[in-house]
Amino acid sequence: MKSLVFVVIICLLATSSCKKDKDTLWVYYDETFCSDAWGDSDELEPIKKNNIKAYLKNNNVEVFEIKFSKFFPEEGYCKSCGCRSGVRIESKIKARDLDKALSFRFYQ
Repeated sequence: MKSLVFVVIICLLATSSCKKDKDTLWVYYDETFCSDAWGDSDELEPIKKNNIKAYLKNNNVEVFEIKFSKFFPEEGYCKSCGCRSGVRIESKIKARDLDKALSFRFYQ
């Protein structure tokens, strides 16, 4: 009997964690030098993450994780405000919030 209860609990845990992954997705944003809605690119990473999370939360986008990666902008070297800095912001959000995130220049 104890084995059956254990197996049932394991199955429930396994299926609930899979559902969470299906309800979320990753979106991306190419940071600019100074025209991002949450602040400048010069901020330290933890501050920048908090600013992005706060911005998205204030706009009803549920965020689970934020990561940063490097890339080389196709336009080459440019230091103007609207130029991409070479930092890609990767945000794991609720799938239902995709349209909202896309409206803030995130992409899939």
